[in-house]
Amino acid sequence: MQHGSGLAWIFLLSTLVLGVGACVSTSGPNAGDQRIGNLLVKSVPEIPTALTQRMQRYRNTRSATLLGWLGSGMLIRTRFADTTQLHRVRSPLGTREQLTFFGEPVRSAHVSPDPDASGFVYPRDVGGSEFYQLFWYDWLTGDSRLISDGKSRYTNVVWANTGDRFAYTTTERDGRSWDIHVQDLHGNVEIALETRAHAWGVADWSPEDDRILIDNYVSINESYLYELDLSSGVLTPLLAGDLEISIGSVSYAGDGNGVYFTSDLGAEFMRLHYLDLKDGSIDVLTADVSWNVEGMAISPDGGSLAFAINEGGLSRLRVWRLPDHTPMALPELPFGTMYGLKFSPDSGHLGFTVNGPAAPGDVYSLDLIARNIQRWTRSEAGGLNPEEFVIPELIEYPTFDQVDGAARMVPAF
Repeated sequence: MQHGSGLAWIFLLSTLVLGVGACVSTSGPNAGDQRIGNLLVKSVPEIPTALTQRMQRYRNTRSATLLGWLGSGMLIRTRFADTTQLHRVRSPLGTREQLTFFGEPVRSAHVSPDPDASGFVYPRDVGGSEFYQLFWYDWLTGDSRLISDGKSRYTNVVWANTGDRFAYTTTERDGRSWDIHVQDLHGNVEIALETRAHAWGVADWSPEDDRILIDNYVSINESYLYELDLSSGVLTPLLAGDLEISIGSVSYAGDGNGVYFTSDLGAEFMRLHYLDLKDGSIDVLTADVSWNVEGMAISPDGGSLAFAINEGGLSRLRVWRLPDHTPMALPELPFGTMYGLKFSPDSGHLGFTVNGPAAPGDVYSLDLIARNIQRWTRSEAGGLNPEEFVIPELIEYPTFDQVDGAARMVPAF
């Protein structure tokens, strides 16, 4: 079991226990059989009430996930009642101020890079339909306003660097195709790209906001990368069309002349690459790393690149100075899996979420000048004592295949 999954497995176990504890017993010749919804449980003893109550604590562990920076504060998602909602945290370990109060969960939000913006955009569906609509949250009134058509599907919101408009994917045209639209804060919409098959999404805006990077996702093993010129409408493929590769994170370089992206191009795992847009050359930047690069972010000023490497199930953070890729010395980081890398608007801090064995998920930040770590949230563990959680030990064991004549070692916790 990987280190970040311990609480998840406990949650699944508690779900089964609580479900059986609340199930309906049958009568007659099948007495003793118990039904949980459409699931029939046979020959399972009745779960004691005390055990059911004990397992409830594991179901009520909290977690927090970083969604974006709000000036010097943060926008996060977390669950305090029955559903996940948006909260604001103004300072490390500060109060979580709840912003949305819906019966349906709100799991993501997109903060404008404009410091003077009066709100942010977030998607929300109804009843798990996944027909996400876009809403504008107004800081001044606390109200949410629908800014999509109310019936199509809207996803993949990415703000322009100026914060005056944003791109997104929508099925508005025919209910099936994933088209790319650009919309400003006054509701004016431009159709940037009409597509046919597969899933299309915006990855990033160029520094001048005149081009966007677009990913065409076919399957987990097949994606294609394009650049769209917003003035001419010309869509240019950036990688050879016959390459069937997986593409992960994608970002423009600070000068707009290149693209950083993660891919399994020429390898069995995701590596970090740099594509020169002038001559089409591709450099592998993590050729010495035999692990997946799972997340990447470039600072707003284009001067720093952060990425996380999954080393045997444990995240390792690296930060490079750009454009020369000079590694930055980092302090000791929290133990666990790391995701959601986001630089602060002033590029001086890097925020991220860590999910570990001693905490269900919390938000941290790295001060790139002082080189220290700050914890922004301390999620409740359902009444359990986190000091009693066990930190797993990494072990390795040999497999049947070999690398350079030696048995390949596989890690496990």
